[in-house]
Amino acid sequence: MDIKPHVKEIAEELGWEIMKDVAVESGFTRDDIDIHIEKHSDRTERSVQLLYRWVEEMEEKGNKATRELVEKLTDLGYIYHRAKVMKSSAVLLDLARQKAARPEKTSPKQATFTTQAPSVREK
Repeated sequence: MDIKPHVKEIAEELGWEIMKDVAVESGFTRDDIDIHIEKHSDRTERSVQLLYRWVEEMEEKGNKATRELVEKLTDLGYIYHRAKVMKSSAVLLDLARQKAARPEKTSPKQATFTTQAPSVREK
């Protein structure tokens, strides 16, 4: 599953402290992390931006970001948050599959209607 469209929800769930721990565990330097503190006063926005950067870093290394995030949370002992990310990922993946399986709806402009005169009943 591509984690990028869901970074905001996941980062909000993890929060700044956990996201910072994940980044450190993944080899981010203090400077890599501090830049987000300098740029964003809001802790939630820091978490979101750091997770975006973390996902990019994992993908550059050829790692699956969702799997890597679950492993890091496990290594750090954040079992509750790991379960939430796994559940969110499963739900989001299921929703994506459902959306892909649904036929596209035709917009009113695309729809073609055939009009027929109503039948007249003889009395």
